[in-house]
This record gives sequence, structure tokens and C-alpha cells, in this order.
Amino acid sequence: MMVKSAGGDAAEKKLYELIWKRTLASQMADAQIDRTVAHLSNSAAEFIARGEMIAFEGFLKVYREGVDEEEDEAGMLPPLKQGDAVELRSAMATQRFTRPPGRFTEATLVKSLEEEGIGRPSTYAPTISTIQKRGYVAKGVREGEVRHVAFAEWTGGSQWNWAQREEKFGSDKGRLVPTDIGNLVTDYLVAHFGGVMDYSFTAKMEAQFDEVAEGRAEWQTILGDFYSKFHPLVTQSEESERVRSVRVLGTHPESGRQVSARLARFGPVVMLGGGDGDEADAKFVGIPEPFTLDKITLPEALELLRLPRVVGTYEGKPLRANFGRFGPYVQWDKTFASITAPMTPLSVTEAEAIELVQSKIASAAAAVMKIFSTPEGEVELRKGRFGPYLKWGKENVKIPRGTEPEALTADDVLELISKHQPSTGAKGRGKPAAKSAGKTASKGKGRKASTRTKK
Repeated sequence: MMVKSAGGDAAEKKLYELIWKRTLASQMADAQIDRTVAHLSNSAAEFIARGEMIAFEGFLKVYREGVDEEEDEAGMLPPLKQGDAVELRSAMATQRFTRPPGRFTEATLVKSLEEEGIGRPSTYAPTISTIQKRGYVAKGVREGEVRHVAFAEWTGGSQWNWAQREEKFGSDKGRLVPTDIGNLVTDYLVAHFGGVMDYSFTAKMEAQFDEVAEGRAEWQTILGDFYSKFHPLVTQSEESERVRSVRVLGTHPESGRQVSARLARFGPVVMLGGGDGDEADAKFVGIPEPFTLDKITLPEALELLRLPRVVGTYEGKPLRANFGRFGPYVQWDKTFASITAPMTPLSVTEAEAIELVQSKIASAAAAVMKIFSTPEGEVELRKGRFGPYLKWGKENVKIPRGTEPEALTADDVLELISKHQPSTGAKGRGKPAAKSAGKTASKGKGRKASTRTKK
């Protein structure tokens, strides 16, 4: 006969008891559990309880996974029969609001792809990376807002105890949020390539490729069948009118010109004018976060059209606030200072802008280790994110490894400048780059650089 209890200490006794229960339960009959919906009603209201009822305990009489003997398993209903009287012991009521389905995170997107049979484990990471690099989705940054909800509890008597609770809603931080261009591209593909955009298409193709790998199908046949249906869709989409995502918001109260929101080459913009198709004299302002192409309103668009906004003056020079490529900023003379949340270019005050500029000037001054006066102009030795470097006009000159920055002389700096390859781009990098090219050419090392500087 199996001993029920054994062991030298409490831990050993618990382990033995677990083994004893599971061994005995494995020899017992299966439990029978009924899914139950109980309707509880009186003259005032009807309540519905959904759960499970144990019709036959079986092995549950001895052992329940992860549940103590004194506890009832969550979702289990007590034995009930039709016509039973039920005593109300307590009740709670909570105000609820309809919420849209939650956005995907990278983890939940992978899980959904697996459930739909789309792709393979090796393709999940490249897929998620690609849609972010191309700007179809972006990681959400909204923290959400707090709202008050009503909550009531009844524990007997004739009174409900009412109170308010706080809950956060609207947060999308860390989730994959579709961008305006992502929505536009998706609408276009669904309209013209519905069969390819269907969830089952990729799963079906994956199954056919498995057949090819296993030698049960010819790849030429599968691809030929696909292309014979896909090519006409491409032809039809080329002949169809391109989707122009333009929302007319209204007219400007002062000029009377049309104000609209549209998707331009480099992203969503607000446009003033261009209503008659002539966009030559139209004004364009990019739509920054948290505004979106499909939700921006006329008052919000009018505020954006005021940018760049003159916030005030500092030492006789204007302070301007605007949205830029790297985010919101304040400009004073040649100094650009980033605007940090919760401030925006539309709300930042003169005092706040002055503080931002002063902080930027102070940090820039602290980064300067030494200033060299050379025939090519002043060169600053600065502390950088990746170590010291030389700042020469708009050029950043690297300091070779093994060189002691503090020991540099003016002649050393001139030599480093002469060896520096000037930055090139569509708009060039300013006069210092031309000087560098000219100096290099004078030493016989330059080629087309000196010619370019004469244009």
C-alpha cells in the first residue's frame, strides 16, 4: 500500500505529497466538466454567468493542477439547477468605454503571422524591419491620456457605494502604428491586388513551395499559373488613376485660399493654395506628430501654416520655432536648439525659447577644448560623442588614432586639414570644403576638387 506522507522535512513532505497525488490521479477516471451559461433573473434585471460546472469529479477529487484544495478554480460555477434560488451577496458595476482593437507589437505581429501561416520564422525579422525602414509603420510614442470612470460596489443593504477610478487610454507606445504613406499604399494594393493581399495567398504559396521542395510539383507550373493571373493585375493598375490622398480642410480666413492636407513626395503636408491645380505659388508645411493626414483639422492646419513662428527676440535677434527634419527646434542666429516635450513650436514661449538657446550655447562652449588660429581660419578642438575632433567651418575633421588631442599644434591641425576629404553632397558643404580642396590641389594631390571650387 502506498504511504500518503513521507520525508524528513517540510519541503520533502510537500514533494512526496505531490508525487502521491499525481500518481493516484493518473489511475482515476477522467473528470466530466460542462460548459454552462446560467441566467439569474428577478423582477428588476437579469444577470448572465458563464463558466464551467463539474458533472463528475473523477481525478479532480484528488488533484487539481496549480490549485489549492481550499480554493475554487477560476471560472468554475457552483452546482446549479433550474429554479434554484440564488442569494445576492455582493455586486460591482464599472463604467466601460468601447475601445478599438490594440495595435500590433513586434511579438504579437509574429504570433499573428504564425497563426495565419504567412512566411517562415526566418522571414519574420526581415519583414518587420523592412516595413519600418520604408516608413509604412512607425513605433508609437503616445503615452495615452487618463480619464475617470465610475465604479460602484454593493455589499448589502439598500445603498451602492459610488466612486471614481482612473484608467489610461489611447496609448500606442512601442506598438507598430501605420503611417499615412503606409495607409495609402495598403489601400492601393487592396484595391488593385486583392487576391495577392488576401491572408490565405501567402499560406497557399508556402504550401505549394513545400510541394516543390518535396518533388511533388514543378516550380515552372506553379510560377506560370501565378504569373498568368498576376500580370494582368499589374497592367490594370498601371492604367488606373493614381491614388491622390488629398483632404480639403477649408479656406484660409485671411487670404481665402484653399487649405488642404495631402501626401507629398517626402510625407504628409498641409498646403495653402493650389486648389485650381496650380501649385507653383502654394505653401507647403510638413505635418509633424502627433497630427496625421486623415485627422488633422482646419484650425490645426492654420497653426502649422504660421510656421516658422517668431516667438520673440533675444539680444536683438529673432527667435523662431519650427518643425525640422530632426524634430522641433528653436533657431536664434546660427544656433539651433531642440524643443523637448511637452513644449512644441506652436506653444513654446519666449522665456522657454531663450532658456533652450542659452543651454545649447553653454553646452557647445563646454565642448570646445581649444581654438587654433590658422591661415585657413579658426579651427576648434571639440569633445564629441565618439571622442575629440576638429571643427573647421562646417567640416568635421577626424583625429587619427594614437594622436594626443591636447598635444596638437597649429601646424598639426593644418596638416590634418590638408589630408581631410571634404564632405560632398547635392548642396555641397560650404566654403571651408572648397578651401580644403584648393589647398590639397596646391600640393599636387588634388584632382577635380580644385576645378569644382571655381564654379
